[in-house]
Amino acid sequence: LSGTDTEPSPRPPLSDTPFSWLGAFICMALIGLLDTYVLGPVAHMKLLIPAFGAMSVIVFSNCKAPLAQPINVVLGNTIGGIVGVLVMELLKFFSLAHMMWLCAALCVSLTIAVQERTNTVHPPGGATALLYALVPDGGLKFIISPALLGAVIFVIVGVIMNNLSPARRYPQRWFFDDAPAQVTE
Repeated sequence: LSGTDTEPSPRPPLSDTPFSWLGAFICMALIGLLDTYVLGPVAHMKLLIPAFGAMSVIVFSNCKAPLAQPINVVLGNTIGGIVGVLVMELLKFFSLAHMMWLCAALCVSLTIAVQERTNTVHPPGGATALLYALVPDGGLKFIISPALLGAVIFVIVGVIMNNLSPARRYPQRWFFDDAPAQVTE
């Protein structure tokens, strides 16, 4: 319980903050505009969800982190959408969908398990799965939007905005990190 006595992460340089702010602002504004004027009224699909607040912090403030890389953002969040929909459909089939605690616990924990096994851990994906457990609306369309489409928008805006700064490079990698699995003794 005492921690590992490691040093805290360094504070980002002041010169990074305007780029973090601008990237998050533009991405969230774009998603909000698409949600309000295109996807909502035309396709009757949701795009703006709370998980994207956390995704903004990861992609724009910590763009070098493994969790911020495109494969993690897109697959990790889409996995959250898929797991959320599948778990809720299964619980509805067994007449257990009224047990909110079970829905939430299964959606989040199974999302983590699948993300770990696919090496695509991305915390907002857990929030995406939880959202579907709390508001199971849209069915398979939820996987397309917001889960997949929102993540793709984040990667596109992240590539543009994070590379405006000469001190930033995003992404660090496009595809899977083939690091060996951790072995515990």
